[in-house]
Amino acid sequence: MNRRTFFKALAAAAAVVALPTAWITRKYRKLHGDGVTDDTEALHALLQGEPVQMPNGVIQQVPEGGAVFLQAGTYRITDLLSLYGRQLTGVPGHTTLDMNPLR
Repeated sequence: MNRRTFFKALAAAAAVVALPTAWITRKYRKLHGDGVTDDTEALHALLQGEPVQMPNGVIQQVPEGGAVFLQAGTYRITDLLSLYGRQLTGVPGHTTLDMNPLR
């Protein structure tokens, strides 16, 4: 088995990678982060530990006790979110959670 075949087999064997922090950008979970579109459902799925497929094909999952790190943006939330033992964080001063359901 050559090196390339070994790494392909290794990647296939690790179908779900549980990492302490998932760096989530909007395109991975259909998050908009535009301050207008409701992001509640997508954030809820992430916080429940739903697997997320990354561009390189690896499926990443945030384990209980891990953190979801959001890129800069304004994420609109219109309902309660449970953290399910996970943390939700973002870029200081550039990531906002807009929790006004009346808009």
